[in-house]
Amino acid sequence: MPTRRSLAPILAALFLFAACATTQVQKARIVSVDVHAVLAAVDDAEMTLCNKQPDNTCKSSVPAWTTEKHVEFSKHLVTALKAGRALNEGVKAVPITGQTKADLTAVSAELEAVTGLVKDILPPNSTVVIALTAAKDAVLRLLPLFLEGA
Repeated sequence: MPTRRSLAPILAALFLFAACATTQVQKARIVSVDVHAVLAAVDDAEMTLCNKQPDNTCKSSVPAWTTEKHVEFSKHLVTALKAGRALNEGVKAVPITGQTKADLTAVSAELEAVTGLVKDILPPNSTVVIALTAAKDAVLRLLPLFLEGA
């Protein structure tokens, strides 16, 4: 029959595990909000770059940034924003579900797609590229929490 003394280390370990899981989820929530906010900043930066006209065409200061590029960019970013919103909801649960992991993967894939669109067109110091870099950083900061099985 276990005594109080033999149960104390087990109970302490359980409380510590619960506290760690809670801390991981709190970190995940903060970072996932960052992901969604940074994705919105990417969208804002691209809209500024596009300089949308009344006829829905782009009149960008960068000639290679065409209306077609804008439309394709927006398609990918809308998908990333939806996945980012779902990611914000998904990290509220413990443990992290397969759907939340899929949302993180979707955000990452869409960021790669839009990065491919701007590559060789925009300079590294453009607002869009800087915002994309911040979004990728937020995704990378969130990834270890998923790998730990929070």
